[in-house]
Amino acid sequence: MKYVQTSFFGVCKPGRFRPGYTYTAININKSQPKIKGENMEKIYYPNEETVKNAMQTDDPLLLLVAHDGRRLIVSSIDDAGEHLILLRLAGYEDMDLDKYFRLVVNKDGADWTFVCPSNYENITNKSKRIQRFYKDGFSIIPLALNEIGYMVGIDIPRRYRRHIDMM
Repeated sequence: MKYVQTSFFGVCKPGRFRPGYTYTAININKSQPKIKGENMEKIYYPNEETVKNAMQTDDPLLLLVAHDGRRLIVSSIDDAGEHLILLRLAGYEDMDLDKYFRLVVNKDGADWTFVCPSNYENITNKSKRIQRFYKDGFSIIPLALNEIGYMVGIDIPRRYRRHIDMM
């Protein structure tokens, strides 16, 4: 798997991302690698048809992607409003929000709400924890986007970059 910087030409090795740039994952192997995210469970709120209609009109979507890559919860932003509400509507506890990567997506791109939980992967060193969260996100999020038919770049909006600036 290689990651292409979509904000300018060039290829970057996994784990070698530069803050402020947008990346898109491309599979350079003939077969899909055995990595996190295989057989992802997709949950559409309120239903798949409503979400597909929102996709066709390019309405923004809310995405919750489980850190282990096993689950994707998706809804039109009009149907859920924000990620915590979407999690509740999908039948999960509020406390589970820190188990998901949070995104807002449309055909222009995916904005990643970069909030690294303090207990992520039980890594106590804050800098290493944020680096791991960043790397894992760029490994799993493109798989989730592909699952729902989006091949778009991932951007971390400026207001969520304070953690990345620490790296």
